Formats: sequence, C-alpha cells, structure tokens
Amino acid sequence: MSIGIGLAINQSLAVCDGLLNVGADFVRTPKHGVVNRKQSLSGKRYRSGKTWVVCLESLMLAYLAVTLAFAVQHAHYWSIPFLAMFCIGYLYVMGLSLYQNR
Repeated sequence: MSIGIGLAINQSLAVCDGLLNVGADFVRTPKHGVVNRKQSLSGKRYRSGKTWVVCLESLMLAYLAVTLAFAVQHAHYWSIPFLAMFCIGYLYVMGLSLYQNR
C-alpha cells in the first residue's frame, strides 16, 4: 500500500500527459536496448530520464515528514500510522528515482 501511495505523483502525471497530449503516439522502446537474440542483458542497466518529478517527490516527502512530526508532537496518535505509511511510500519511490537517475 505504501508503494501505491508513493507512485501517486508518477501516475497522476502520466494520466495528465495522456489526456493533454493530443496526437502524441506511444512508442514502445526495447528494454535495455536489446533488439535481437544475439544481444544480452549483461552489463546493461536501466536509467530513467532526468525529470523534475524527483523534486516533486522530495517536496511531498518533506511535507509529510513535517506533518508526521506535528502529529507526534500534538498526540494525534490515530493519524501517525497513516502518515508513516505515506512517508515510507514516498521515501521508497524517491529513493528508486534517485537511484535510476544516477
């Protein structure tokens, strides 16, 4: 569930991109540049393009961390598990985005 929450920004942007890009075709690219059976996956790693989505994810993570700290400080115990789950989800997705952008 945490990963699904962390993917909310990516999925929302993908839906908006699909709705607003009239006439834009989806072109599927081969994974890792392997186009025939003679090529192998060894030595090829996935790298995503540089986007501003990582900044959005880090801003959301910072906001949720501040909200979690506020909930702990003011004894809002019922919201702490949900806020922690949101933080874990955004932290995981942001970590993967940073790892793939290196």
